[in-house]
Amino acid sequence: MKKLLILVSFFSIIISCKRDDSNQKTILFRFFIKNETSKNVKISFFYPNNELFKEISINSNDSILVDEGSLQIAPRGPSYNLTYSIDSAIIDFEDGKKIIQTIGIRSNNDTINNILLINNYKRYEMVNPNYVRKQFTVTTQDYLRAK
Repeated sequence: MKKLLILVSFFSIIISCKRDDSNQKTILFRFFIKNETSKNVKISFFYPNNELFKEISINSNDSILVDEGSLQIAPRGPSYNLTYSIDSAIIDFEDGKKIIQTIGIRSNNDTINNILLINNYKRYEMVNPNYVRKQFTVTTQDYLRAK
């Protein structure tokens, strides 16, 4: 009986010390890519070892959902769980013109409308305070600078 009382007391203490996440807020994100050009595009994303991560095709003047995730905002700070170790992408237009974009330690980092940089994904719709849609746009200017 004494052991049972000690065990119950121990679990009561553990339960009462449980972290309170009631102030934690979750914001859901959905990421889209829109193709505003007059050409169909294929976009390939690569890991640092040049292995293909994902490949998507987007018709002219169309958009596609490419990923979704969430941002946890809590008293101990935010944590974002939509990250991949991709460091390069190729935007391939149907007529053969291409843009190669890189980040990180890769050479020739492209900072003009880089699809790999989150700040180039603009918020275009806030469905509610806990659900945001962000969009990257492949523009005519991107097509004109492609080689």
